[in-house]
Amino acid sequence: MKSKSTKKVTNKEDIITETVMPDGVDSKTINRLSRRELIIAILGFVFGVVIILLGIILLLNIDRGEIELLVKIIGLHIEVTSAPPGIVISLIGLIVIYITRYRIL
Repeated sequence: MKSKSTKKVTNKEDIITETVMPDGVDSKTINRLSRRELIIAILGFVFGVVIILLGIILLLNIDRGEIELLVKIIGLHIEVTSAPPGIVISLIGLIVIYITRYRIL
């Protein structure tokens, strides 16, 4: 994976020197929430990788059946027809990793 930017900061105006907090929120609360989000992201990543590995094992060894999957949520329409169960389970693992990723706002 390529990094988004490898450019060095040359202007002192471009360096962030402080963080502006919303009124009534102290830094301990922000740190606690950030730590919780990081823990959720790590657990989601580990759980997603385990699901992906189980899907790969299922794909290679155990079952040669087929699954039809249809998901309709609000504006999202996903349809997988005639897919091996291992691939579907691996896709679910990828979705878990994506949903629980660490976000910096």
